[in-house]
Amino acid sequence: MVGGPMANHGDIKLVNNCNIASAEALAHQLEELFRTGAPVDIDASEVERIDTAAAQILYSFFVSMQQSGLQVVLQRPSEAFIECVTRLGLKSYFEN
Repeated sequence: MVGGPMANHGDIKLVNNCNIASAEALAHQLEELFRTGAPVDIDASEVERIDTAAAQILYSFFVSMQQSGLQVVLQRPSEAFIECVTRLGLKSYFEN
């Protein structure tokens, strides 16, 4: 694990329109956070729209973090975020 026990806490705030246009940047940012080995808080409070591509990237990140024994917490998910992940059958993966 790169970050070790002294790694800083990672925070990310999702943009209001999480779509395929922003998916590559989101994936890169999450990959960098994963490499630190630090716990991560993801603020989804301002998400107004999220498409399947962005939801799948977040799902993959959550699963990777959990399988690696790393903490990841979704903070204040917006109604739009919850509706999307529920529709995709992914809601349980994002519950703390």
